[in-house]
This record gives sequence, C-alpha cells and structure tokens, in this order.
Amino acid sequence: LDPLPQLVQQAELGLRYRSSTLRLQLTPFWSRLSNIPTQQLFNNPDGSTYTPPPLFSTQRTIGIEVEANADLTSTLNLNIAATFQDSQSRGFAT
Repeated sequence: LDPLPQLVQQAELGLRYRSSTLRLQLTPFWSRLSNIPTQQLFNNPDGSTYTPPPLFSTQRTIGIEVEANADLTSTLNLNIAATFQDSQSRGFAT
C-alpha cells in the first residue's frame, strides 16, 4: 500500500458594505482537495467479496457566502445568511 497525501488548496475573499440600516457581507470562495481515495466492495456470485484498487479523485468547489442584516424599523431587524456552492469530482485514477 502506497497512500498518497491529500492536498488542500483554497482561497476566499471577503467584501463588506455598511450603511446606517444595512450590513452586507459577500465571501466568494474556491477550494480543491486532491488525492481523495474511494474504496468499493463487490460480491462475487459465489458469495465472496472483491475489492478493486482504490480510485483517487479531486474535488473542486466554488461558491459564495452571503450575509445581510437590515434594520427594518427601530425595533425590527432582519438577518439572512446563505451559502451557494458548486462541487464537482474530477479525475478518477487508480
């Protein structure tokens, strides 16, 4: 067995806007995780199991985090937080 080290690369950028009644924060991000092992287990017709060599892939994720805080009145405040992302597995290899 010759395990491969996982490699993590990531970047993000924070943007803020502030007024007297609104606070907004946007954080776009990107990440890549390499050498992710995936192990499978199969059953043979005779009931025994078979394990092929592991597959290694790369996971890429891009997205944005959004946070907003608004003063609707002097006694009512609205706070919203959401994350939108797109993740994809790529490059399966043994």
